[in-house]
Parts: sequence; structure tokens; C-alpha cells
Amino acid sequence: GGGVAAYFPFTDPSIELEIFFNGEWLEVLGCGVMQQQILDGNYGEGHKAWAFGLGIERLAMILFDIPDIRLFWSDDERFLKQFK
Repeated sequence: GGGVAAYFPFTDPSIELEIFFNGEWLEVLGCGVMQQQILDGNYGEGHKAWAFGLGIERLAMILFDIPDIRLFWSDDERFLKQFK
């Protein structure tokens, strides 16, 4: 558990943080070192950067017992009205 090697399209190396919950591993954070060619092309040579993203919706899934992450981006009023 914890940090495991991962693939994200703009970082190398990449890693993700997972938690073990209800008998399965759940990704909650992805991060990595930005690819040098992206930084060079946008900011000039010599820059280094980390990229990261927290899967806050995955934590909400646990807290509110939401079975499918796609519900967060749906237009289903039955789902959405719970959070107004």
C-alpha cells in the first residue's frame, strides 16, 4: 500500500498514493516530476516542477457512500440535490 509507481501522461517518474478501504485499494493522489520537454517548451530551459492532483471526489465517495464516481459529473437531480 501507500505509494506505488504509476503512469500519468505529463510526469516521469510518476507515483500515486492509495488507501485500503472496504477491502480494495483506492487512488487518492497522483503526482510526479514534470517532463523536462514540457517545461523547456513553456518556460525555457533549467526549470524543474512537480505536478500533483488530489482525488477529493474519491474521498467524498467514502464519506457519502457513493457507488460510482461518474455520478459527480451527471445531471441526475436525484443525486445532485443531496449536496445543495
